[in-house]
Amino acid sequence: MLLLLVGLLGFMRKVEHASHGSLAPQEGLGWGLFEQSNRFLDGYGTIQILACDEDPSVETLSTFKTLLRDAKGMTLLDVVTLEGRYDETQGDEPLDAGHFILCLEAIPDADLVITFGGLPRLTKDEIVYVESLGAHFVSVSLDGILPDERWLSSGLLKALILPKLQKVPLSTFLPSTPTEWFEREYDLITTVQELRAWE
Repeated sequence: MLLLLVGLLGFMRKVEHASHGSLAPQEGLGWGLFEQSNRFLDGYGTIQILACDEDPSVETLSTFKTLLRDAKGMTLLDVVTLEGRYDETQGDEPLDAGHFILCLEAIPDADLVITFGGLPRLTKDEIVYVESLGAHFVSVSLDGILPDERWLSSGLLKALILPKLQKVPLSTFLPSTPTEWFEREYDLITTVQELRAWE
């Protein structure tokens, strides 16, 4: 059932964006990522992006970088493309926690890591070790795959961005700002209770 939902979300995402020919949803996501980064870092800190497949899109990354340039205290260290995903998807062997930890050890200066490749399941000892590395996380799951709730309960995951399941029809309300597009297209999860409710 979960795999069917994931596939349906991906299909709906492609069809809807193609139907109104707008890049605004992707630009809205770039705005949302900047807002969450700014909120957590309080305007000062370093950011690393873990990209996966086609995400983030050119439009999302461009919007994020443009906003970041005007935020003098925040810096994007790099965008690293993963050779797979950390969460389980149909037919794919996920990257393991060891790979994830090695990635983090390679970016010791990152205060915030934005991942488009999901988050691995960690043991209690691994959670403690990741906490010791000092970085926190924002995860973008455009296919609606949910992480282990311990990422939220531990405080490591500051925000999870998911596709909104019930959207206001464009015929009823057409967003005109990045904020409105983000609020229409995505759900923002910051607590375990919200994560369980989304399920």
